Amino acid sequence: MATTEIKPSFAPPLDGPETTILDPDGDLHLLVGPERHVVIVCSRSLRRTSAVWKTMLFGNFAEAKSKAGEEWVIRLPDDRSEPALAVLAIIHNRFDLVPAIPTAMELYQILVITEKYDMTEITRPWARQWIDYVQQTTRPILAWIAWELGESNIFNRAVDTLAVTCGLNEEGQLVTEKGALLAQAKYDALRPTDILEHILTIRLDILGKMLSPLRNLVNNLKKSKSKCCKTCAMTNLGSLTISAADCNLDPLPMSASDYRGSVVELEEKFDKLSMVSSHDGPNSVDPLPAVRSLVKLAVENRHHATPAFYLEHMESQRKKSGILV
Repeated sequence: MATTEIKPSFAPPLDGPETTILDPDGDLHLLVGPERHVVIVCSRSLRRTSAVWKTMLFGNFAEAKSKAGEEWVIRLPDDRSEPALAVLAIIHNRFDLVPAIPTAMELYQILVITEKYDMTEITRPWARQWIDYVQQTTRPILAWIAWELGESNIFNRAVDTLAVTCGLNEEGQLVTEKGALLAQAKYDALRPTDILEHILTIRLDILGKMLSPLRNLVNNLKKSKSKCCKTCAMTNLGSLTISAADCNLDPLPMSASDYRGSVVELEEKFDKLSMVSSHDGPNSVDPLPAVRSLVKLAVENRHHATPAFYLEHMESQRKKSGILV
């Protein structure tokens, strides 16, 4: 069996069994991941670091050592080997093997491990550096990373970004700009159970405020309330409908529930809308600039309260990670 050390950054999936010795005097062999990467560790170091490990190793569980003289082996097939190795390296003071600048996905996977074994505290020396490095990512997992580390400012910004950039698929589920389903089960490990509903609520609120001035304009035109004449109202409404169709707003959405695109996309479509009048005159005024102005204000002045439960959770996580906000 080959013997290797983990590297500062994550390596590609291993082709076969490998052995990493984190403690030459280690009494426990961990078989990590489906590839069964062998990691030799100190069971007492794990026990001191994590109450979960303490229960697993020294409680009444199958993983606990049962017979003297036998090699102590625990299989962890559901844990990804690369992030698990990084976490185990921290526990064994092998800081040279800890990734200084992980990608967002690498950091997310590390935090999945620390959350699973209830040892987020071990991230304290790196937590701020890590999240500052990945906070420019456009991936949704930034919100889940911030949630686990308790960085409420980054969490709120990331949630707001998702609320204005996500649209809906035909089943009414949130999808990202790239068409990825936000409710992917593989990301359930690190996010509030009701976060998708929270994002949907924010999105609907913003869309409702954006569509209100358009709805008022259309209703006024239908009632022939034009500053010019009834003919102008009819021409305005007809040209607006055609322009909206050209912008893929057919039919014109009158309420937030009528629209499946994102807030960002809707604002762009509003900028492309146009109207014509039946004739020129002092009372022939294009109402669209005023509508666009109100739409812009609705987007720029958006505000949504963070649920108290979220704030309490992130305050608790900050005490573990040591992050200051």
